[in-house]
Amino acid sequence: MSPKDKVTALLFGDAGTASLVSPDPNGEIWTFDFETIGSKRSALIIPDGGYRNRINEYSSQYKEYEDGGYRRPIDMYMNGMDVYNFVARNVPKRIKALIERANESSESIDWLVLHQANEYMLKQVARSVKIPWERVPISIGKYGNSSSPTVPITLCSELKDELENANIKSIIMAGFGGGLSIGAVHMKLGKVKCAGVCDYE
Repeated sequence: MSPKDKVTALLFGDAGTASLVSPDPNGEIWTFDFETIGSKRSALIIPDGGYRNRINEYSSQYKEYEDGGYRRPIDMYMNGMDVYNFVARNVPKRIKALIERANESSESIDWLVLHQANEYMLKQVARSVKIPWERVPISIGKYGNSSSPTVPITLCSELKDELENANIKSIIMAGFGGGLSIGAVHMKLGKVKCAGVCDYE
């Protein structure tokens, strides 16, 4: 993203994660749910650099926009209100469908781990799916919104002991963002080895 863009530069952190998943013949079935609403893609997008808009001589030139942003076509653009509306309207529906398909209830979910976009937004989602806020771990105050790594970062920073001691029986994880898209999974977990989080300057 553009370091000069007041719309995005202050919101996002930098992180990377790696997860290793191995099969377990005695494991429980995982249930997934996905949705993409491509007609809303312009709410969160990097305009240039893909197949639709190839890199060209103007892609690296800064321009000031009406929203006060100062960015290049190869930088991320976000319309925060449109993204919020997408999340508020669609993420709870997908999570409710996932809970139903997994033959669970809101009461039987140990943890709801969400993409750390905005704490107010996450509270709205938790309220809509009737999962108590104390079962929604938050790491955005420590690490900001680092895009797709926020879910595994939250697991490692907030639920490390529970994961390693096999105290989590039923968990839902959900990410959402560019596309605009949603990906969610319901898992029943055994013991998990968690490396924790490494901070760097």
